[in-house]
Amino acid sequence: MHLPCCCVGSIEFPGSILYRQLDYYWRSLGQIPDTVPTLEQYAVPQTYDSRHLYSVLQIWLNRINSRQNLDTDMAWGSSYQAQSLNDMYRGTGDRKYLDVNLEIIRATMANRDDKKGYATFFGETAPAWGLHITLEGIPFMLSIPG
Repeated sequence: MHLPCCCVGSIEFPGSILYRQLDYYWRSLGQIPDTVPTLEQYAVPQTYDSRHLYSVLQIWLNRINSRQNLDTDMAWGSSYQAQSLNDMYRGTGDRKYLDVNLEIIRATMANRDDKKGYATFFGETAPAWGLHITLEGIPFMLSIPG
C-alpha cells in the first residue's frame, strides 16, 4: 500500500525503510507518542483543560496586553481561542469556559485604538483595532470597527 506524500513521493506502509526513518524522526521530536489515545480517550474536557484552558488565558492576555493588535494576534489568533472556549461551553455547559473567554474579551476591549491613543491616517482615534503599518513611508491603519 502506498500513501502519497507531497514531500517524499510515496511511503510504503508499514515496513519500508523510509517509513521507519520518518517514524523514528517524528518520535524523537516528541511529535508521535508511543501510544496514541483513541478519540474517546482524547476528546474529553479534561484533556482540553489540561492542555489548553489556562495556558490559553495566560498566553492571550499577555499577547493582547503587550502587543495589542500590532501583529494581528487579536484578529487572527485570539478569535480562534475564543471560538474553542465557546464550543467547550456549548459541549459541557460548564461556565468556566465563558469566564476565561470573558477575560480575553475584556482585555481586547481595553486595548482598542481609541483607548490606547492610536490615531488613524487622518489623525483621529477610532473605536477599532488597527494594524498600524506604513505604506510607502506613509502611516496607514487598517481598522476593524468595534
